[in-house]
Amino acid sequence: MEFEDIIVGDVLALHCQHITPPKVKYLIIAATEPDPIFLYINSNLTVYADTNPSLQECHIKIFEIDHSFLKRDSWVNCCKPCHEFTVEDIERDLKYGGRHLGSLSETAVSSVIEGIKNSRTVKKKIKTLILDSLEIIR
Repeated sequence: MEFEDIIVGDVLALHCQHITPPKVKYLIIAATEPDPIFLYINSNLTVYADTNPSLQECHIKIFEIDHSFLKRDSWVNCCKPCHEFTVEDIERDLKYGGRHLGSLSETAVSSVIEGIKNSRTVKKKIKTLILDSLEIIR
């Protein structure tokens, strides 16, 4: 699979070297231009997010029943977009073990848009790129 085949709203399983410990994470492609921007999918809220109301507003629950690639209901982190992957990184990872898992449901896209809007931690320029990209597919 090539990067040009990936669209906003797609979910990929990619190896994340930039997190501790490095591991495969599910990521939503939130924007493709000018560079790829992803949002992390997590199985659980972090303790910090769970106890901080302003962070809870930008962690969006998505449901296993709507997404065949999920093993359980999960959380999209709309507070901290991921910019660590280049197009070349993504293509290499997809060639050597990364996977295209599917796409975010329409309902989940709408919820993620609200999560990005509510985020106080995402820079305005990045927020605009993500919102403009997600609005196109809604």
